[in-house]
Amino acid sequence: MNYRWGIADVNGNKIIENKYDKISRLTDSLIIIENRDSLGVINSHGKIIIPSVFRNIKTNSKIIFVQTYNN
Repeated sequence: MNYRWGIADVNGNKIIENKYDKISRLTDSLIIIENRDSLGVINSHGKIIIPSVFRNIKTNSKIIFVQTYNN
């Protein structure tokens, strides 16, 4: 099956459309999205913060690190 990921609140209201291959929490208000092995970041309202064109995304308490596919 080709399932897609999104986010709903506890009442079942859709917050973020089910259109991602995978999602995971980056911080309390930022979410890593994955589409076709490329990663990006959205906020908890679904606004794109970093487009999904990166290979790797990590964070510490103040900075988001991204790794490209290019050398």
